[in-house]
Amino acid sequence: FYVEVRSALDILEQAADVASGNGKRGTLRVGIHINRRTVMEAIERFQLQYSGVHIVTTHEVKREDQDFDVLVSDQELNLPGMVREKLFRENIVLAAQKGTFPVGTVIGRAEVGEKSFITMSAPGSLYQFTQTICGDMGFEPEITLQSEDPFYIRKCVELGLGIAFVPEYSWRGLFSEGIELWPVGEYSRDVYLYCREARTAPKFVQDFYVLLKEAFGLA
Repeated sequence: FYVEVRSALDILEQAADVASGNGKRGTLRVGIHINRRTVMEAIERFQLQYSGVHIVTTHEVKREDQDFDVLVSDQELNLPGMVREKLFRENIVLAAQKGTFPVGTVIGRAEVGEKSFITMSAPGSLYQFTQTICGDMGFEPEITLQSEDPFYIRKCVELGLGIAFVPEYSWRGLFSEGIELWPVGEYSRDVYLYCREARTAPKFVQDFYVLLKEAFGLA
């Protein structure tokens, strides 16, 4: 019952805040399908301004899940009551330990067909890219490790446990100097920011939206 009426309760609470001139209480629901580091940086800044707002985050990728105020995703979704803004497009590259490939190598089946791959859990986009890119090269990848934690993926690549297809912009600066990034062709993904329509979003949701764009360097 609570799941069904939660939105109505939030609207009533927000109306009470507006009437009282407060507007700094409530719940902010944030969907973080990708770019977790950047979103958490925005949340940290947001909490300094809105300490009374309860923040709920989810990393689940569910097309039918509309229970959030702000969402960062690489999926082009049609979500009623939400507006979508394309933030940027980024290339997908191959991450591997230095020395794995000679200088000037063009990545293809001969170079990676027998390698072990590390990737995010299905059905996430990096898992799909791993399947698609390897499929286009003509082989099925040997995925030896999957995780829902991007930090764990990066750490395993740094430990030499495998190679991984990763987003070039979103993961910039997150690998150690011992990792090289290799181009693999015309593969890219779009990053979208979704937010509740202004007429239904309290001020703190709109403020978080602005902070999030600033965290991406786009405001």
